[in-house]
Amino acid sequence: MRRYLLQAAVAPVAFGFCSIISAGAIILISDHAGIHLAVLDRPLDGIRGVMIALAIYITPGMIGTWLAVSFAGRIKMRVSK
Repeated sequence: MRRYLLQAAVAPVAFGFCSIISAGAIILISDHAGIHLAVLDRPLDGIRGVMIALAIYITPGMIGTWLAVSFAGRIKMRVSK
């Protein structure tokens, strides 16, 4: 149980941080670069909304969580040696 305590504490924080930061960055960078995201012109509803949420919120959050948990595991291994 205590073996994965650090990773379990890091995962939800990393998901929230990476999701919010990446979604904001995608929107701001596309706005500054002059790239018009036509998918954000209408309200997000139905399958279209789910796919956009997966693309700009959930996927970067999952990738960030995976990297953070991997990094936390490596730190824990180095400290425990």
